[in-house]
Amino acid sequence: MLGGRVAALGLMLGLGLTAGGAGLVAAFGGGTWGGRVAGAAVSLVLLPEVLGLPFAARGRVVRRRFGLVTQGWGGWWADVLRGLLISLPLTFGALFAVYALAGVTGHWWVWAALGAAALTVLMSWAAPMIFEPLFNRFTPMEPGPLRDALLALAARDGVTVEDVLVADASRRTTALNAYVSGFGRTRRIVVYDTLLTTAQPREVELVVAHELGHVVHRDVPRGTALGAVGAAVGVCVLAAVVTWRPLL
Repeated sequence: MLGGRVAALGLMLGLGLTAGGAGLVAAFGGGTWGGRVAGAAVSLVLLPEVLGLPFAARGRVVRRRFGLVTQGWGGWWADVLRGLLISLPLTFGALFAVYALAGVTGHWWVWAALGAAALTVLMSWAAPMIFEPLFNRFTPMEPGPLRDALLALAARDGVTVEDVLVADASRRTTALNAYVSGFGRTRRIVVYDTLLTTAQPREVELVVAHELGHVVHRDVPRGTALGAVGAAVGVCVLAAVVTWRPLL
């Protein structure tokens, strides 16, 4: 994982601080800025993905060696493709918005920073509602003592929960887990099917109680807020870097 991140960082620095990035982007669109932006979006998504594939595959091999992987290589490649189909449109939209703003105002970075913060908040809401179902199937937990106990745990902590769902995690892994996702009326408790088939009911309650603790302590809103601030600051730093004369 660390090696993959270092390689991706080196790639981004190489594209950004040498003529290689400009040459690559120019090859897509010639004299049209739309073509160059499209080329940049494709490059920023595909190149790090291709570079990181050997590291990700190696990590998968190690996890399989320890019995944590149940998914075949075909399913793994399908997940990679799903990830690309999500990240490509998002990157396209973000880059087109930034370049369009830069074309109409000198203060583009202010609006881009606000947009990055808003997008971070939106993605935090959309991930469990839109993206999670693309990778896993969720079914309501059967009515019974365990479901009642989990709902009672949430009620005792003052956490409003819409439903208790079971994720088909066993199609990918043997790992045991549960989590609470969503905000407000969309919040739900999600339990891995591997946890249900391996652990005792009281052990399942213990895991879910830990996850409810994150909600009680407002870890998700706090993390989302920090992520939004970080995204906005990142845009401002990027704007300062790309307009710094000595670097240019």
